[in-house]
Amino acid sequence: EAEALGLPIEVGALRDQVREQLESRARTVQKAREFDTVLERVSKALKKLTAALKEQLEKCGSSSGSHGEEDSIIKSLFNDMSSALALEADAALLMATQIDALRKDRLDPLIKYGDDVLDPTTERDNATWKQMCEAARSQAKAEARYREAATRAAKVRERCKSADSAGGAPRRTLTNQQVSQSL
Repeated sequence: EAEALGLPIEVGALRDQVREQLESRARTVQKAREFDTVLERVSKALKKLTAALKEQLEKCGSSSGSHGEEDSIIKSLFNDMSSALALEADAALLMATQIDALRKDRLDPLIKYGDDVLDPTTERDNATWKQMCEAARSQAKAEARYREAATRAAKVRERCKSADSAGGAPRRTLTNQQVSQSL
């Protein structure tokens, strides 16, 4: 695009470099959003696991009445298993809480900062590039008009020389102002 507008190649390369950096930052922010979504889902799953484990523990605790011949070893295993499930439920809840805190304290501010900085930067870059392209187009038009005017001025001078050399009126030199007026 820069070459088509007559801008130096370096300007086009710099524009490409800035665009790549902005796109890279946008991809990073998008990955952070995706990671945030994954963490949110893991947290929800852990909370559901906690609720299900606690529900099972309550059911088992209420139905573990005396079975008459229940052996003390089975009771001990059941109590150990219940304690282990309770610990797992607490660990799952703790993990969910830590994940929520990580999202709130670290990830959400990172995403917000990325959005707050990336969007205006991209807009400014696009606006600057648009202005530069407009300026290049205007300059190209002005240069074309100048070349056209210079060509017409040369033709007018040539006609004046031809008329003078044809033997007519005495030779007169035209000033640039007179040439401009005759155009």
